[in-house]
Amino acid sequence: MVEHFVVIANMHAKSNRKDKNKVKRIRQILGKRGEVIETYKPSDLEKAIDYVIKYKPDITLPDGGDGMQLLFYTNFIKKWPKTEQMPPMAVSASGTWNVLAKHVGMKSNQWQKYLEYIVNTKKEDLTTQDVGLIKIEDDKGKTTYGFSYGMGLPVTILNEYYTAKDLKMIKLGMMLGEFGVSAFFKYINVPLISSVASKFLSEKISYGKFFDKFAQKREYKLTYENGESENANLLGLMAQTLPSLGLPKCNIFYKATNTKKFHVLGTKHDILEALILSPALYTGNMHLVSPEALIDKQTNYFKIESEQPFDYQVNGDTDFLGDQFKANKVELSYGRRIFLVKYLGYI
Repeated sequence: MVEHFVVIANMHAKSNRKDKNKVKRIRQILGKRGEVIETYKPSDLEKAIDYVIKYKPDITLPDGGDGMQLLFYTNFIKKWPKTEQMPPMAVSASGTWNVLAKHVGMKSNQWQKYLEYIVNTKKEDLTTQDVGLIKIEDDKGKTTYGFSYGMGLPVTILNEYYTAKDLKMIKLGMMLGEFGVSAFFKYINVPLISSVASKFLSEKISYGKFFDKFAQKREYKLTYENGESENANLLGLMAQTLPSLGLPKCNIFYKATNTKKFHVLGTKHDILEALILSPALYTGNMHLVSPEALIDKQTNYFKIESEQPFDYQVNGDTDFLGDQFKANKVELSYGRRIFLVKYLGYI
């Protein structure tokens, strides 16, 4: 059986905030074969990582969402010897989207069974899923490790969503509704409707300002692993090592295969064109989309530059410990491979 199981609990994670007894139940499941280290601030996480590196437990679980995985692995990789393979890790679904947890077959309501499975299984019988992390370096001196990177439209969506992220589905519905109304009044200019609507709707909706936030494009210089470069006027771009965004039937990053490379996908379309083509993009059916309007590369290196600073995201987070992700140049390279315990041995 697993003899030493360490859970590093992010006490600010969504599930830990809502369920005050969760950590207590984790301790009960682990019993004498494990321990929980509670973290409330960055220095707590640093100490927990130092403890893990010193004592090398059989399994370590950073308990939190995708943002916690970003914090943990960015700090852990910087301290773990480069010549040593990363130790096996577990993953939790304690955040908002939990893309990484879904990748190993776990849903948010299955965390207790997942822990029990690990505790009651011999270490050598645990099955792991290897996942690549992208090393992301910007010209402001920030280096992080994550499975996902994005700029442009993805960041705009996240910024709007994070205004009320705990109301996940309600917020998404409101965003879609507001976006639709805003687009209507921008492109279908019926004077009577517009004049009436302006009395009841906010100015940002009536005159398309909300829509315009999502429609912005910018010129970037892109460079790939073979030195090839191009200038592109992009609506948005993402790079990812996982094929899905954690949503049903999603295969948008279909080139994110287990090859020590990642999939870079960007669009030069206008926002309305992108919306029309979104089902094909979402399911990975890129043959339905004109290739000249896409950035669609499998690579182990990618650089994006702009004369004006741009915001970006890593693992769905738009900042790192409160420091906003913003740069004029960002370089992506294949970073480290981590090994995550699958839920019940299958995806």
